[in-house]
Amino acid sequence: RVNNEISKLFMQFTKNLLKATNDFSIVVYDKADLAGLPESVVATAAETAKARGLEGLYVFTLHGPSRLPVLQYADNRGLREAMWKGYTSLASTGDTNNIPVIEKIIKLRAEKARLMGFDNFAQMMTSRVMAGTPEAAEDLLMKVYEPAKAKVKEEVADMQAYVDKTGGGFKIAPWDYYYYSGKVKNDKFGFSETELQPYFELSNVLNGLRY
Repeated sequence: RVNNEISKLFMQFTKNLLKATNDFSIVVYDKADLAGLPESVVATAAETAKARGLEGLYVFTLHGPSRLPVLQYADNRGLREAMWKGYTSLASTGDTNNIPVIEKIIKLRAEKARLMGFDNFAQMMTSRVMAGTPEAAEDLLMKVYEPAKAKVKEEVADMQAYVDKTGGGFKIAPWDYYYYSGKVKNDKFGFSETELQPYFELSNVLNGLRY
């Protein structure tokens, strides 16, 4: 019974996530607001708008090929913020709200663990793997997390320094990370990912794999 209910809830979770992703869009009216984006991305946004009966406008979605270039290349900070907030609040409100679904899954997992003779779900899951206990798994994760957190802090400081140097006048926010990471790399090392893109075009990659 418990496994069956959990399976149904996971199906509902996936359904909500997909619907919320497909329902979300950002409509841009002025091409000038798309400065920094590769022309191929702008062209795709125009095609998406046309397909939705909005010819002459630009539509961006939460799907990776649309979302990631906005966060990485869009000079328009407001556009990046809208995309980031849309993605990080996905399926958390309205008829696609997954929060109640997650709460039910957590309760059922706890019930399943008790039925299997464990104190909690984490204990049950780690008993099957090398970690052995939740405490051991957490200890391993923290050994990775702490250095990673320190590295992120260092990177954000570099981004903030770049913003200050170029007269940005704002504090780095999460929707700035991808964008200013590229700016810092280019400033420090003269490295630009856009210059590498032609080499990773699909036909070029496939040709490279053949030799």
